[in-house]
Amino acid sequence: MKQHNSIGYIKHFLGQNHQHQSYTHDHHAVPSVPNVTEFSTVLSGTADARSWVIISTDEESFRVKVDAQGHWSIDNPIQTGGVATIYSINSHGVRSEDIQIAKVVLAPNTPEIIERNEYLSGTADPGNTVIATHNGQEYTAIADENGYWSMLNPLISTGSMAIVAVNEAGVRSDELVIAKIIMLQAPVIQENDEVLSGTADPHSIIVIKANDLEYRVIADEAGHWSIDNPIANGGTAELYAMDQYGSKSGTIGIAKMVEQPIPPSVPEITESDAVLAGTADPYSIIVIKANNLEYRVIADETGHWSIDNPIAKGGTAELYALNQQGSTSETIAIAKLVQLPLPSTPIVTESDAVLAGTADPHSIIIIKANDLEYRVIANDAGHWSIDNPIANGGVLSIVAQNQTGQQSLEIMLAIPLVPVEPEAPEYAISPPIILVNDEMLEGQSSPNLKIVIKANDQVYETTSNADGHWQIDNPIKNGGFAVIYAENSAGKHSDEISIAKIAVMPLATDNDLSDVLTAYADVQAMPDHPSLAGDAQLPIDVDSLLSANSLNDAQNVWLDPNAAQDADTLMFQQSMQDLSNSFNYPVIELDTVQPATQWVA
Repeated sequence: MKQHNSIGYIKHFLGQNHQHQSYTHDHHAVPSVPNVTEFSTVLSGTADARSWVIISTDEESFRVKVDAQGHWSIDNPIQTGGVATIYSINSHGVRSEDIQIAKVVLAPNTPEIIERNEYLSGTADPGNTVIATHNGQEYTAIADENGYWSMLNPLISTGSMAIVAVNEAGVRSDELVIAKIIMLQAPVIQENDEVLSGTADPHSIIVIKANDLEYRVIADEAGHWSIDNPIANGGTAELYAMDQYGSKSGTIGIAKMVEQPIPPSVPEITESDAVLAGTADPYSIIVIKANNLEYRVIADETGHWSIDNPIAKGGTAELYALNQQGSTSETIAIAKLVQLPLPSTPIVTESDAVLAGTADPHSIIIIKANDLEYRVIANDAGHWSIDNPIANGGVLSIVAQNQTGQQSLEIMLAIPLVPVEPEAPEYAISPPIILVNDEMLEGQSSPNLKIVIKANDQVYETTSNADGHWQIDNPIKNGGFAVIYAENSAGKHSDEISIAKIAVMPLATDNDLSDVLTAYADVQAMPDHPSLAGDAQLPIDVDSLLSANSLNDAQNVWLDPNAAQDADTLMFQQSMQDLSNSFNYPVIELDTVQPATQWVA
């Protein structure tokens, strides 16, 4: 046969084909392109003497040194096929232009089949290995010099096989697929009773599918087979034969009919009071299911039957007839309704803060009032009680309900509405106004209010008269601070006001008026001066205080420059209050001469 292998090489030059000239002392001259003179198992050629020839394939590169005569040689890296790039490099590292060589190996011819009986034989390219693959296993033969090959046929039954030829370079031919089909005979049924049996091809496997199950039996050498019949009691089955390689025959279907027993007649009801009675097939069993129990009675020879009615007091039941073969009739349902008496009407025995009364024991008392529904259950004695939803007046309805949902007659209850006194309007209470802050503390407020004075960790009280005037012994007449507010009969009180009375203690020896006496003023009620809020301690110049002839002069005695700006607020706790009435600076007297000391109000 003709060998379809071709071997050759391609020589490629970039630019014009010319002989490279060499120049004396030119280290950058491009070396000559290598020339290939042999292309077999050995790759050889010529190049510039003592240069390097580089051969690169897709997988790796090879180097060979050119001898002094310009010859080079190397084992051919593409002798089994492929492409290589060749170039040379001189001693100065300058690279020549590339050439490419290639070896093309063509695929062998596909094997041809001559015989495929006991032996499988045919032709292929001489020397090729023929590989036959069947069921995942390979079988091989080598074609002789005439291209003939032969092997035992792996395909002896139904199936397929792939055949290829492989040459010395390992290149495979196109695949040839052959198939062999042996049709198995479908099983033949000979018996379909307690045993299912028949004939088929010898040693074939009989597969029977019935009742969602699969049964298998192997035919003997004569082709006979038998198995316990899976449809002996009736039904259908499918059968087919299968050989050891999985080839199947055609499928056949079989059926076995079994006569079904005639079901008994449906029972008929003739009485359903205290006794439940009726007719059915003679000697059949009447099954009654009621109240989660099962009752049975047998019909006599005339088909009559009776039993104490399990639903005599009401309820439902199901009945059917059962014969001796175990067949049942259709089921019928019966019901018996019993009219129960209505529950007693509730009786109300109390309707104050608690609503109470009597009714049937364990009945549910339903009360509807104010668009709401209230429920309470009567106890064993029939008594019930609940918070009265109309204790302040209104109308309600009451019914009793038993466990079956039946309700008594409705009764109505009405309670007159209780008038509610409107709440007295609240008015803001004005704080008291201080008129006198001397031996007596006097002032003005709304009439009939309690005036509360807090001073010296004590609480003092008085009451304004019908004209709003009030007075009390002044708890700070000797100096100090007090908080005052008015309070009405409901316990509401006005905003607090603060007052002060300043006293001067004896000064240093020889009336040294340059000594400083420290006084304290209570400025708690000073919203316009938050920086001075609290118990501020403000030192004053006693010399200036003693020589002050008016309140305006007294305002200038504060030693703190910032305090002078707030003198009006410090001295006037209320817009209508003039502390000059309390502070009679021109008449301050010094009883004795004592060392300078500190006085705290």
